[in-house]
Amino acid sequence: MKAAFATFSGTLRVPKRPLRIEAPFHVEGELDLPGREPVPFKRVLGDGQPLSFEVRAKGGGEPQLELRAWPAPVVNLLRPPGAPTWAAAIRRRPIPPAELLSRLIGARFRLVRADQYQTYLSDPDGDGRSRAAYDYELVSERARRNVVVPAKGGSGNNALLVALLIVGSLVVVGGGLVAWAHS
Repeated sequence: MKAAFATFSGTLRVPKRPLRIEAPFHVEGELDLPGREPVPFKRVLGDGQPLSFEVRAKGGGEPQLELRAWPAPVVNLLRPPGAPTWAAAIRRRPIPPAELLSRLIGARFRLVRADQYQTYLSDPDGDGRSRAAYDYELVSERARRNVVVPAKGGSGNNALLVALLIVGSLVVVGGGLVAWAHS
């Protein structure tokens, strides 16, 4: 891809409504109900497309859901409206400078937002590549209820102290990793 530059001259009026900026994501997975065929799904959310979708399945029992999501490139918002090139789109219908600028800024913000999700931590190898994908698992209400919480007056203070020590250790180790990644 070749770099392009845009110059806008004249007075532009900027609307006072907030700009909605999402990171486009590929989302794919499978919804499985006992005794039924799994229902696969695959979508891109954002990038000028809807930010949500429904997956419908008929049946009963406890559903199983596999879901994987990863950042998608901004593609649709960079395409010229109704033409193969920007020059052809402007010849077809003059596009107001405010609309062009808004589209340009919106696409750039979305590119930056998608980059934020692309890597969870910086790659310590300057020449290396790092990418992130997010996997989700459906947990039943029954499994959530099985979490053990110490009773009052018992060893709750020790459990709290242990939990705080673990969290503190993770913060120190995580901070060290981030510092190392940026060195």
